[in-house]
Amino acid sequence: KGLVSEDVKLDHEIALSEETQQAVASHFEELGSRFKSAQLAIQRFSLGFLTGSLFRNVLEKYSAAIVFKGIPSFHHDLQPLYNCSARITDISEVLQECLSFARGGDASGSLSKSGASLTSKEGSLFWASYYMAQHLLKIGDIQQALQMINSAIELDNKNLDALTVKAEILAAAGDLLGAADVANRARQMDLADRCINAISTRYQLYAGNTTEAENTIAIFQQSESHTVADMQTLWFQTLAAESAYRNHDLALALKKAMLVIKHFDEYEEDQLDFHAYCVRKMTLRSYFKMLKWEDRLPEHQYFIEGACSALRVLLRMHRFPGIKEGDQDEDIELAMASESEKKKIVSKRRKAALKQTTAPDSKPSSVPGAKKKKTVDEDPDGKTAIAAIQNPLAEAEKLVTRLDIHATSDKDAMALSAAVHALNGNLVQAMRCMAHSVASGQFSKDLPAAAVLFAQKYNESVGDLKPEDKISIEQNAKEFAPALQSPDAIIEYFQGLGSNAALCEGIARAMQLASQPSENIATWLSSNCVMVGQQPLDIASAIRYCQLQNTSAGEQLRLRAKAAFPMSTLFNATIS
Repeated sequence: KGLVSEDVKLDHEIALSEETQQAVASHFEELGSRFKSAQLAIQRFSLGFLTGSLFRNVLEKYSAAIVFKGIPSFHHDLQPLYNCSARITDISEVLQECLSFARGGDASGSLSKSGASLTSKEGSLFWASYYMAQHLLKIGDIQQALQMINSAIELDNKNLDALTVKAEILAAAGDLLGAADVANRARQMDLADRCINAISTRYQLYAGNTTEAENTIAIFQQSESHTVADMQTLWFQTLAAESAYRNHDLALALKKAMLVIKHFDEYEEDQLDFHAYCVRKMTLRSYFKMLKWEDRLPEHQYFIEGACSALRVLLRMHRFPGIKEGDQDEDIELAMASESEKKKIVSKRRKAALKQTTAPDSKPSSVPGAKKKKTVDEDPDGKTAIAAIQNPLAEAEKLVTRLDIHATSDKDAMALSAAVHALNGNLVQAMRCMAHSVASGQFSKDLPAAAVLFAQKYNESVGDLKPEDKISIEQNAKEFAPALQSPDAIIEYFQGLGSNAALCEGIARAMQLASQPSENIATWLSSNCVMVGQQPLDIASAIRYCQLQNTSAGEQLRLRAKAAFPMSTLFNATIS
């Protein structure tokens, strides 16, 4: 009816006049009276355009029709409305009224009229508590959310949805082992449920239990002749790579990350099988649509995440040559050794790695008609593959070539690409990638280190740059103008921005690249890393790095984190 502009987005905070909102509400109310069977959908649609008392009235009607029926997806349905701060208070009050009514209290307004018509409230208290727990988690009240979901579980301890919400709350509180345990309890209640199996696997990976996670997801693999890798489960491989990286198992992290890249390469190669089929069975429009989709495969988020995980490992391998497993970038033995001693240490470790990965040859059985045996992964830990990489920077360049084309809007991909280009001396492209990385207004945790590498290379070779290259770099510099002066200048620029835990750790690593004293690095990180609104895993990573630089400063940061996350098990002792 032209009441609202086509540019207005549903569920977002909008500035409609009261008269317009009243007209919109009347219009949707009329539609609801005409189409009774679609009344709930019409009410939900109208919530995206309303605020204040109009929003409250419609929300009460909508909630009364859903809360007491026990629809698990109710909170997920309301999540887009949290983008508008004015609506959050109304949602809190309506859910509190639903909870009070379910406990036997009185309700008012539309909720009272709708609730009074209910002949039975059996189970309504469970669902009201369930929704309130999700709401409290959404607004960041972790302790109250845990108390509320525990109340719901006491009412129905066999409800899988409640257990998964509790696992989510525990994860937000930093108790990752507890979250994994609760999710596994939920999985054991229904061993045939693939969804709860995937949820349990995800929390095992968050907790760093990569082996247990792989065993859990393998329950639903097609047959014994297939492995988890054959299932091409991209979300699992990307999370497994991140989990192994957090556990400082770089060999396994690289293996999982490269599996993601391999899957996408297989998707691209498999298009050859569809050419003749598509031309015979489908229209040319569908055929060209498939070709365009194949061309955009590297734009997929899983490809980008897998490539970023692989680049982080390869860059650390380049920084500490020859160390193919364990935590490389914090190798204190190498950091404290002289140049001649470093060569001896690297040579010794390379020989040890090759000795471990050497295995006797074995020939597969080729008896005709023999039963197909279970596929065995000859390199389950990735140690053989990582030991074979002689030039990590060259391997990284292969990935960066694709990211430069297809991932220009991803801040992490562009920051890592900038680091690779800087190390290769391609300063023009490095500056372009850095500019792309900050285009979204957010800063990647990998960007400070990339900027320092750029500053070091730029100051070394500024006299050898072509005039046109120097002009291009200066034009794209903008925020990174300090990088044209010195590494210390760009670090000072980032220190003025750093607040979240991941970025603060990235700045601290950049300070180490610039050869600043370890004590100064640890003191800065301990003083500037904030706790509010941060992910516990990011804080734990920052603490561990701080402890390696200076034990005392790291301990101060750990105690701050322990006070901010009292339920977390991540900060109970020195983080390994």
